Amino acid sequence: MQFQEWADLFESVEMPVDDGLLTRALELRSRFDAQLVAAFGTFDGLQMWDADGSASMTAWLRTRGLVVQDAAWFASAAKRLRSLPVTRDAWAAGRLSEGQVKAILANVHNRRVDLFAEHEADLVTAFAGLSVADTQAAMNAWKQMAESLDDPDLPEMPKREAYMSKTLDGRWDQHGSYDAEGGAVIDAALRLAMDMASEEEWLLCVPEQRGNALVDVCRHFLDNQQRTSTGRRNRPHLHVSIASITHDGVEGSLAEHQLPFDSPTLERLLCDCTLHRVVRGQKGALLDYGTGSQTIPANLWRAIVDRDVHCRFAGCDRPATWCEGHHVQWFSRRGPTRLANLVMMCSRHHHKLHLKGWDAKLKPDGELVITMPNGRTLSTYPPAPASAPGSESPPRKRVAA
Repeated sequence: MQFQEWADLFESVEMPVDDGLLTRALELRSRFDAQLVAAFGTFDGLQMWDADGSASMTAWLRTRGLVVQDAAWFASAAKRLRSLPVTRDAWAAGRLSEGQVKAILANVHNRRVDLFAEHEADLVTAFAGLSVADTQAAMNAWKQMAESLDDPDLPEMPKREAYMSKTLDGRWDQHGSYDAEGGAVIDAALRLAMDMASEEEWLLCVPEQRGNALVDVCRHFLDNQQRTSTGRRNRPHLHVSIASITHDGVEGSLAEHQLPFDSPTLERLLCDCTLHRVVRGQKGALLDYGTGSQTIPANLWRAIVDRDVHCRFAGCDRPATWCEGHHVQWFSRRGPTRLANLVMMCSRHHHKLHLKGWDAKLKPDGELVITMPNGRTLSTYPPAPASAPGSESPPRKRVAA
């Protein structure tokens, strides 16, 4: 059947809502994907994606409507299956499911494609009729045996992979694969960051706690890395374009990715950042980009650190290296940048104070009173300064009302 005949036939098909027929439809879809990937392999081998200026097969697929993850998988599968004809043909014939093929390719790295090809016929025959889980287990075992054949005098660098991609709803999808040591280091860092979380955060489910911890670890690194230095914490980390500031909130977006930011996030970022005056023409052309000025200068930040020591939210003791400055009267609402209007907050609690229903007041004696949306108040004082040996200092209360 010619492609156009198949396309015309497809247009006339009405998909049934039936268990058996839908199962059959999934099997046919898998076989169609197999033929599609085989065609992509030939297309990629001839570098036909270059005709429209695309930089790679993945880029070509993305311009045809695929999201990053799908484009990358199709391009990678197409390339490797050119060298694995038995697997490719078994998939097209329906003897292997798409899930089984993904389990195979996930365990056959590029440098081991030739090794797998030597055993491909026997392995694919054995995989016929297995579940995806069983195929994955068998491939894991094959991968371990293949790794054992490596020359022990030529040890490999640890294999570590991390992927970050924007999703269609403006969020980010992150996943990765790490060797035993790398995974253990990441796990230890996340557990430490989670252990430093405040009491109310433990009400979150573990994946949310882990996600918050990962952001905290990355922010801590960016604040304290030494590759670039501004004489204090290395901020900002993001280039945000502020469109307008009104009584109703702030409008803006993350400039590098053109993603909109919600008003509370923008309000929080304005509290402790570097500002540039940007002048654009009527058609958006950049006319002037002013010198940056920090909303909280280095000497003022050191004064906040000396007074507050750690996050001032009740029950939170995240140290200064994990914190940022908060304008109690918000910067976007003309709050002054002076010690009497600034407190140290970890990022999560700082964000809370910019949400609707939250309010904070900093009294002359340093007491910070936070009012929650339910009307409950939290009151904290700066920690007492360390006493010299043999001297006494009056205790400072730190309470939650």
